[in-house]
Amino acid sequence: MLQSTDERVLKVICNYLKPVIYSENSYVIRAGEPLDLMLFITQGIIWTFAGTQVDGSSSSSTSSITRCLEKGDFYGEELLSRISTYISFSDLPICTDNVKCHTKVEAFALLAKDLKTVVTEFWWYFPNLNNSELEEKLALSSVRAVRRRNREKKATRSPKLAADHREQRLAYQRLHASC
Repeated sequence: MLQSTDERVLKVICNYLKPVIYSENSYVIRAGEPLDLMLFITQGIIWTFAGTQVDGSSSSSTSSITRCLEKGDFYGEELLSRISTYISFSDLPICTDNVKCHTKVEAFALLAKDLKTVVTEFWWYFPNLNNSELEEKLALSSVRAVRRRNREKKATRSPKLAADHREQRLAYQRLHASC
């Protein structure tokens, strides 16, 4: 899905990537926990293997096969594929596998909240968003984000600039009133 994504969007995604280091034998995610990140492995080996669900049952047989992830691999693709079906990350997908480091692992993490931000800002670049109600919500959300940024910029102006702007406005009003 990322291979066909516009280069501008990929650059924004790269700005959100966070370098992470996991020690040997540490768990990245355990089965039953929310899947709240995508992990892009740059060094080391990660194993994924079936775990026990929150209700006590074991995960499906398709997930019970151990996968070995190495440099260049990534984990958490479900976040990316599910982005087209919902906006709210209060209902994150639940991980069905244990994700454990076999060796020391260095990677980049893309958090779910950051992925949501990217998709909200650039929803038109994600072709799988074919739900018009979802597209409308995302478009509205991106307009709100732009307005919020503009308000923040205005609020962070220096007091001198704000005073200069008021003086200019008053001078214009006086000039306009005298004409």
